[in-house]
Amino acid sequence: IQRGVEEEKSIHDQASDKQIKITIMVSAEQLLKLLEYNLNNQDFDNAIKLLNNVEYREIILTHYPEVIQDVILKHLTEENYHEKPMLYEACEFILKLLAEKCHQQGVLFEFLEIVEGLKGNQDNIFTSVLKALQVIVLKQSEKKSRSLEYVLNSVEDYILDLELPDLLKKKFLSEREEKLLENDDQIRRILMLYLTLDLFNE
Repeated sequence: IQRGVEEEKSIHDQASDKQIKITIMVSAEQLLKLLEYNLNNQDFDNAIKLLNNVEYREIILTHYPEVIQDVILKHLTEENYHEKPMLYEACEFILKLLAEKCHQQGVLFEFLEIVEGLKGNQDNIFTSVLKALQVIVLKQSEKKSRSLEYVLNSVEDYILDLELPDLLKKKFLSEREEKLLENDDQIRRILMLYLTLDLFNE
């Protein structure tokens, strides 16, 4: 009888192993859909719990590019920053979470690709990705200087693309022109970006 029980247990364990393997094969797609579902329904706690779940660790480590490109970037927009701040903040947090968990070099280049693809006034997205990049740089030891170099090059490219007011091209400014610059939206934008970079460097 005992032998029969052991054989039955062995068969059950083998079946369980096969079931686990099957689940892992399809879980990547399911995880993405579940993450998208939770974000769309503003269930941010569950969205973050999914990525912290140890059962999904291998899936996240393997499929983080899809998590970023197919889910997070849909919601990490300037529009959501202003109109759905909680959704935006959840996505920003998830980026930092992925920066903490995933292959450092791989996720580094994923984030750099996002920065390099930003066009126009997307400073809030730029700042959010910069926060995630900061997590990566601080975690590294041997390759920290190289990673920081990559980040600073991408940051420099973004900054150099900014349009400067025509008044800044003048060598001398009148008092009236100086006041105009103080209230210029583009100047304020540039100052905010430099403040963000200063915080990054700290």
